[in-house]
Amino acid sequence: MNSRWIIENLESNLGTMDALFQAVDPALVRFRYAGEKWNLLDVACHLLDEEREDFRPRVKHILEQPREPMKSIDPAGWVNSRNYQGQDLQKIMEQWRHERLESVRWLKSLGEVPWKNIHLHPSLGEISAERMLASWLEHDFLHMRQVLKIKHHFLLAESGMDLSYAGSW
Repeated sequence: MNSRWIIENLESNLGTMDALFQAVDPALVRFRYAGEKWNLLDVACHLLDEEREDFRPRVKHILEQPREPMKSIDPAGWVNSRNYQGQDLQKIMEQWRHERLESVRWLKSLGEVPWKNIHLHPSLGEISAERMLASWLEHDFLHMRQVLKIKHHFLLAESGMDLSYAGSW
């Protein structure tokens, strides 16, 4: 595994996420294209919570104390318990940016680390620090795709046009 490449991508995703969440029509912030699908505000709040309470602390945990139990988290429950819909998108993204910079600083400060350390996760089984690090980057990619899908559906709904000229989605 190339941890340096993953860390560089986590850092470069600062700009990607900034771009995805800028120039957002106010109607898009809370737009849901289907039922309970997340909107942009849900995604942004989730990214912030995951940055500071999931990936960074869990990678650190596996590196430093892999045999100890991890603090439980509830990402799905946070949507309501943390009132995601009452938040301000730009403030959330500013906080996320700050947290991501902290994460990147911390990751870059690590010397030789035991990426092969294994933690026994109660539902996932054995999970290594390197797997958690790679999953962190994959999490970014999944939510980038999700944001694009939300924007795609918003454009379809707002334009009311057949946009198939652009190609298949």
